[in-house]
Amino acid sequence: MTKTDKRFWILLIPIFCNSNSKEADTKSANDFQRVDEFMQLKAVNQSVDDVTDEITVDTIINEWHIRFKQLPNERVISRHFDYADNSLFVDLEYNGFKIVDCKEFRSENFIPENDTITAYQLYGSSISQVEDSVITLSFVCCIPDTDIGYDVSLKFDTQGTYSYKVTDTIDFYSEE
Repeated sequence: MTKTDKRFWILLIPIFCNSNSKEADTKSANDFQRVDEFMQLKAVNQSVDDVTDEITVDTIINEWHIRFKQLPNERVISRHFDYADNSLFVDLEYNGFKIVDCKEFRSENFIPENDTITAYQLYGSSISQVEDSVITLSFVCCIPDTDIGYDVSLKFDTQGTYSYKVTDTIDFYSEE
């Protein structure tokens, strides 16, 4: 085989491998390049006096792949200063299957209906419990720079169904 013959074969291989390029491009875009919304999440830029640090957790515990981000959102809480509220974005897999896809939670999702205060900030997200059939995330929804608010336990089961328990922080401290 001459040098020219080798070049000929090298050029033919890509042509034969990609005989229907339109179909191959569509297949690669749909099957191999899933957009990961979670990784693209960014904090909302605000001109406020106080913005809490982002919290990002990406961990695997037993059969759970747990990812969540606490990020400032567009809501501003005005007291003595202006504070940025936060959103909690949750992304979960169980046994390799996506069960929660970048679900957003905000402080107003957890405040009891009879509470008339509108100045709560979601803060301090963490993993508090991991079991075979359920995980629990914990955080507080409180008035900025105070201990007044609610402790929240947000539970997810293996199907992605969630429930939550809200405890008034005043009740928590009065029990001690």
